[in-house]
Amino acid sequence: MGAVSWHREADGLSAPRMPTEQISSPAAPTALPQKTRFAEIDSLRAIACALVIISHTFALFEKVTSNNPELLARLKWGGGLMGVYIFFAISGYVIPSSLRGDRSSGLKRFAIRRFWRLYPPFWASLLAFYAGNASKYTISNLAFGVTMFPGLFNARRMGGYFWTLEIELFFYVIITLAFLIFGRLNLKVTTALFLLTLIWCWSWFKLPGEGGYWTRPSLCLTVMLWGSCCRNFINKKERWGSPKWGISLNTLSLGVSTGLVSIWPTQGAYFSFLSEGFHSAKISLAVLSGILAFLFFAILTPIRCGWLARIGRWTYSTYLFHGVILYSILEKCTKALSGWPMPVYMAGTLLLSFTLGALLYRYLEQPSDRIGKRLSSRDRNITR
Repeated sequence: MGAVSWHREADGLSAPRMPTEQISSPAAPTALPQKTRFAEIDSLRAIACALVIISHTFALFEKVTSNNPELLARLKWGGGLMGVYIFFAISGYVIPSSLRGDRSSGLKRFAIRRFWRLYPPFWASLLAFYAGNASKYTISNLAFGVTMFPGLFNARRMGGYFWTLEIELFFYVIITLAFLIFGRLNLKVTTALFLLTLIWCWSWFKLPGEGGYWTRPSLCLTVMLWGSCCRNFINKKERWGSPKWGISLNTLSLGVSTGLVSIWPTQGAYFSFLSEGFHSAKISLAVLSGILAFLFFAILTPIRCGWLARIGRWTYSTYLFHGVILYSILEKCTKALSGWPMPVYMAGTLLLSFTLGALLYRYLEQPSDRIGKRLSSRDRNITR
């Protein structure tokens, strides 16, 4: 297994600096460092997406299966929640580095590329979902749904699993505001945002209704901002290092990150207190497992698996359209498909979802992403 790299700036994954001799030639303009993908991050994306799909598949077919192993049963809620928290940690880890350059051009570049990266594939999946479930939703639901912020308008959300995209956009709003105010998203800024978000979480405890709609965003945003802190810890390790300390730079940065992880069992218990029907211990374990998986899989012992990383590139399209497969097609066939062991349902849904995700990644997501890159690159003042 070797490291796999792809040039794709949309996810803000920074490559190491190029050697001086490559960029200082007087005969050519100064070349900017290229962007590369981290195979360990893409591999983890694939695993997180699979956990979510398995969780949703179990919830759909648990009443018609002929065999329901206890191990798989535990993935119904815990696995899905763990996968979602891994996704959030990854977003926090990679997205803020996309905001760079001066405030105006950096924000313009980020907004254009994020829009074309997220919205066209989302709109396609939303329309497909609506076409398969038109009897359950109204045109008004669809109209609010296309904003990706239906909850903000107190509108019914089409496709329950789309709630994570709403959280993602809240995160973008927070980091862009911070970028406009401070001009950068360094360790001090991300740590301050992280601590403020934790305070935000616990402030709901004292409010009527215990926070209502805003509880879930506040809890999830802490995970994303923790991911941002982890990235800054790693980036700052050279500045912190000193041979006389006798402390490994990785140990130092990861030790601080692990200290922050100790917050998540408490946060998980708080989440379960606000969400009736969830067991405190289970949700705390799922939250903690997701964070630890991100920390150790992606940072402490990066696992670079070529084929898994390639699948990880498809996860946005796969995530968007796995609900179309489950709730627009398979849900209508549960009686005809009844009697199979649960692993069969899971394997079938995973195969269909990732196959469709691969096709849509190539023929929908990538072309849309390229449009965003071309549009943002027309302004030569925008740093690539």
